[in-house]
Amino acid sequence: MISSCFSALNSFVRSPFVLSSVSGLGMVGTIDGIRRISEGDLRGFHEMGGGLASIYAGTTEGEEERCFRGTASVVGGTVAAAASGLRNAYEGIHRQNIRKALTGAVQFAAGAAGTVLAASLPSKVVFVAAQALTLAGLSGMIACSGVQDVRKRQYLKGGAKILTGLTGIAASGWCAFKLLGQPDAIPEPLTMPQEHREIHQQDSTSPSRKPKRIKLAMAYNNNGDVERDKISALTVRDHRAYANKWGIEHEVVTRDLVAGKCTNPFNGKPANCVPHMNKIEYLREQCAARHLAQQRCDELANPQHAALVQQQCVEATQRQCIDLAQPQCAAGRLTPTQCADVARQPCTYVAEQHCAELAKKTCAEPWIIIADDDGVFPNKGIDPDKAIDRLRNGDGDTSVVMMHEGPIRVGGWLPHFPPPKHKTFDPRVAVNTGFIMMRVDEEACDLIEETWNHRNTPMDPGPNYEKCPTIAFCKTHGVTSLGDQTAMAVALQDRLDRIGRTVTLVLPRDNSSPYRADIAFNTLHRNGCHQEVVDGKLTPPFDIDDRDYPDGMMRRPSEEWNGDWYVQTAGFRLMGKYPLPRDENGQCMEAPEQPIKNIRWEKVEEMMPSKPERDFTFAIAEVRDENPEESQYGHLTLANHREYAERHGAKFYYETDKSLLKDQCEHPHTKEIQDCSPYFMKVRAAQKWLNKPGIPGKESWLCIGDNDGVMGNMGISPDQLLDDLRGPVDDPSILVAKELQEHLSPANTGFICMRKDERSRKFVEEWWNQRNVPTVDPQHPTCPSHGLCKNQFLSLNDQSAFGIALFQHPEVKESGALKIVPIRSSDRPYGVNTIYRPGCFFRDQAHWKSSQKIDYEKDDWEANPEGVAQPGDYFTQAAGVPRVGRHCNDPEGTLRYIRKEYIMRMLSRVRRPDLHVRLPSLPPPTVQDNDRSLRRLVAKLSSIFSSKAPQCSLSG
Repeated sequence: MISSCFSALNSFVRSPFVLSSVSGLGMVGTIDGIRRISEGDLRGFHEMGGGLASIYAGTTEGEEERCFRGTASVVGGTVAAAASGLRNAYEGIHRQNIRKALTGAVQFAAGAAGTVLAASLPSKVVFVAAQALTLAGLSGMIACSGVQDVRKRQYLKGGAKILTGLTGIAASGWCAFKLLGQPDAIPEPLTMPQEHREIHQQDSTSPSRKPKRIKLAMAYNNNGDVERDKISALTVRDHRAYANKWGIEHEVVTRDLVAGKCTNPFNGKPANCVPHMNKIEYLREQCAARHLAQQRCDELANPQHAALVQQQCVEATQRQCIDLAQPQCAAGRLTPTQCADVARQPCTYVAEQHCAELAKKTCAEPWIIIADDDGVFPNKGIDPDKAIDRLRNGDGDTSVVMMHEGPIRVGGWLPHFPPPKHKTFDPRVAVNTGFIMMRVDEEACDLIEETWNHRNTPMDPGPNYEKCPTIAFCKTHGVTSLGDQTAMAVALQDRLDRIGRTVTLVLPRDNSSPYRADIAFNTLHRNGCHQEVVDGKLTPPFDIDDRDYPDGMMRRPSEEWNGDWYVQTAGFRLMGKYPLPRDENGQCMEAPEQPIKNIRWEKVEEMMPSKPERDFTFAIAEVRDENPEESQYGHLTLANHREYAERHGAKFYYETDKSLLKDQCEHPHTKEIQDCSPYFMKVRAAQKWLNKPGIPGKESWLCIGDNDGVMGNMGISPDQLLDDLRGPVDDPSILVAKELQEHLSPANTGFICMRKDERSRKFVEEWWNQRNVPTVDPQHPTCPSHGLCKNQFLSLNDQSAFGIALFQHPEVKESGALKIVPIRSSDRPYGVNTIYRPGCFFRDQAHWKSSQKIDYEKDDWEANPEGVAQPGDYFTQAAGVPRVGRHCNDPEGTLRYIRKEYIMRMLSRVRRPDLHVRLPSLPPPTVQDNDRSLRRLVAKLSSIFSSKAPQCSLSG
């Protein structure tokens, strides 16, 4: 409370004519001590030391009157005052000094009374009164002592005491007025204690401390309101895109969960609660089901049971893979060879991995992120798993994370309307429930249950009582009660000890935080002149102006800021007029000509990341008969790329016109005109596409990949890919992934996307012009130039030419026309243009033989781990894997089509969002000893549920 007093007194204490009552008297004591020392009185050291301590700690240590002790703690200060008064009284009696004895007695009485009142805390009013009276009484004694000093002609000392005493009296009255007159005073910033910062300091990029199973949920009931449904449809689509990107579950509940679950206080009959309580009832349902998850986790701890569950899950997933492939086979989208491969070994790798992940997630911490239906995720690059941990770092392992409203005000209106039960709210409970992160455990569920139990708590019987008699039976939401938000505040007010132990409250934006300075969530986008329709009538024009609290407002993406994580439109009505003009003084004006419309929908749409309508083409360009080995796998990757394009409504472009390379290259030594290397077919295909007219009103994009690459994640849309790679601010025309071996080339052109515009045309032309640049050995018979090279030990063909063009024209990258993106990044859960080549080989190809072992698995993991393919990567290629060769463990064996083998493995790893198989429920198994395959599966599953795996506790 004292800290709140200091906050309220901040402007008063800083006035030029006011001295701190504590440090002021300390300065007097210090000066007196120096004077005594100069006079040879060794007691001056004692007085000077006491004075310096007073300045630092807020205490006084005078020789005769010890009138005031500390303000850092009420109890500590009053106890010290009482002890000092008792000593003064004893010294006065012993020395027969009546004035000193009376002064000490009064000081002791004031200190003792303040101690008793402050320690008992009977109510806020008594608590504040005790502090104010104690401070005023002791300050008055200081002033009286100053008057006596003046009479002794000690003007400096007496004047300082008088000024200090009067300041203390004024301060006590000011503090009491601020705290009792405005009980909803703005709290101090919720900064983290220094000891917490030291204990919980963690690298913001460190992985989550515990594995989590996260669900993003939305629970709303629009009661058939078509206009509100328009908003919900927009936000549901945005939430689903965020959930899909990070691979978390997404659930939308639109049924009425609170029908008849509140009580009408006027007749005692069941009544419908306000729709905002839907989210609380949804969380109660999740809490009720948590015991089933615990039971399932306990069952999977039995390796034999887990093995049977895994086996059935894999079989079901494989059947689903076959079902997904059959329509493509019937339509001719997959070749007979690929259809036979799918039927022979249907997505075995994906099935096993999918089911193993399901088993692990069953025993992970269950977390729910529940968000209102009027908010969106402008910055989808924030990992929800890491965000939960980083937002909690100040308080440790809490179960609930919510936003604290901070000093958000709207015309003097504060976020909560306390019911008569509380009269006032502690400023710390001013929470915003528009976005809740909750671990489904006992402590969190207890809080949710208490919040639900307050739905029928009566509101203040004021003028709006008939419309809003209880917290959740209220027709004036936002005017009298905030429904679930008010109920949550009451539950926290009842148990303030939950804050910091069960609940972490953070400001919407905290640039000073060592953990989450880059995470702003639940900020508001609601300013702007508008009129609202209330009870069928238009309100006067006004602006919900949050500019006095910029940290609570939405901040749009810029070069310095990637955007807020989650933004809502709280307080903005559904129907009205927006935007309205302003007059010359900046005041909102009416606009009679404007129609009434869904203004909240417009605010939500403004929050959505702006992007143009795009038209996508995916392409493969090859000269197949020039590389007969490629015929062994080209049809497989062709079908994979075509499937991805058709799945996302994109065009597919397959370029095989050899005439594009006919007589287009010149030998640097002999000047002979020859056909260019097939590697340059992608450059010619890009030129051909760029020179065709685009679609008016749309951005046209081409993404072209090598024919040894696989689209590894069918769930990532082309739009999402571009948004992730381009970023919120950059506007490049060409996107290409970084080359890990930068001494060869700055970028890997195995997968490249370009927009149809003049910047792309110019650079691709420069790229093509580098085909005749000589290699390091122009006399080499198989690799004289980049356009004629058949040996990739000396040149990477089109990739080397790309690097030369970029070196000669650095302005392309500097101007932002071309962006080289990292293969992996913390703002996306997938890699782009990764390499899949685990193994050791001997190469045996025409023009490119190798008698030495090529051990990519060891080299890649040691030198370039970020480029190693992982399940779920967007595009993966088999660069460097021999088309024809031998495995190291069979150096004298028959030649094999090794690249085809690897592409088959890559295809078995392709992720498809269609897979929705869940772990089956089985009775406890009886395993036969002679079932070898099942015993092997038991051993494999045992490693998943070993002691190193996460425990099954759901309480964290």
